[in-house]
Amino acid sequence: MKRKYILISLCVLMITGISIIYWMWHKPEKKVESEEGIVMSVDKLCHDFSTNETMANKLYLNKAIEVKGQINEISDNLDGGTMLVFSASNGIDYIESALREKTTGLQTGTSVTIKGFCVGKTITGVSLTDCILLR
Repeated sequence: MKRKYILISLCVLMITGISIIYWMWHKPEKKVESEEGIVMSVDKLCHDFSTNETMANKLYLNKAIEVKGQINEISDNLDGGTMLVFSASNGIDYIESALREKTTGLQTGTSVTIKGFCVGKTITGVSLTDCILLR
């Protein structure tokens, strides 16, 4: 009788575990298009991260950020998309934004607005991923 309860308990645990794994695997991916972006300038985002990184992480980490600025550098990233670099007015801090898709027709010095998820400050600067061009 005790063996029967143990067997039933194990089966229930296995089914629960498999259900959780299935749900986590097929969880809908967060899209930047459907997120409300926090609108700010390149200078403000860079300043927040350089003065108090802990507080900036609490405010911006994994959230959609909408940034308008002048393109300082354009390159290709390893995912086949385009990498845009925006420099802050102090000339030291900058934002790296990885666009989701390869984009042509952009030139350095052009002012654009992008929206992407903030992944925090790295060695190279503040990083935004899964970015899209808004204007």
